Amino acid sequence: QVSSTDLQRVLHAVAEARWSRLIDPYLDGEHAFSHDCVREALLAQYTEGELRRLRQRVADDLEGSVAGGPHAVFGAAWHSRHGDLAHNRAQLYRTHRTAGILALREHAPEQAMEYLRQAVDAGSTNGPVPDADLHAAVGAARHMLAYWAHAEHRTAAAIQQDGILAHVSTYPEVVAIAAALLT
Repeated sequence: QVSSTDLQRVLHAVAEARWSRLIDPYLDGEHAFSHDCVREALLAQYTEGELRRLRQRVADDLEGSVAGGPHAVFGAAWHSRHGDLAHNRAQLYRTHRTAGILALREHAPEQAMEYLRQAVDAGSTNGPVPDADLHAAVGAARHMLAYWAHAEHRTAAAIQQDGILAHVSTYPEVVAIAAALLT
């Protein structure tokens, strides 16, 4: 859809790329480049303006995709952020608001905060006025981040007080926290 190329030609190109191992099967019929250099080489043929327009078209298609699931939501947010910023403030707000709330539901508050900040910025700069749900999501993400930081601090204090062996069997994440303390 994005390239306005005949579907049979695209399918043929995908089959050749798979046969040459330039791409690998990914999720539910999707594909990913087998190495970042392949993607970079293909993108190098475009100017910055052409890339922004192409990414904007991808964002438009992904935002309209109902069946894409989380992959399409996060993809639409990324592409709208790297698309035509002068013309897509409302889309930037919508895609990042949606991605932020989804990341929050998936218990990823750091990623949620990144998306939600972009939504707030887009809404504050000639875009839609941030709504109550966006502000509530920002608050929830901040709360989760503060709670996790507090929990890590308490676990680290317990490790320092009692020793790591007293906590390894009860807290699987203790090893990662201990490694952070030792670095």
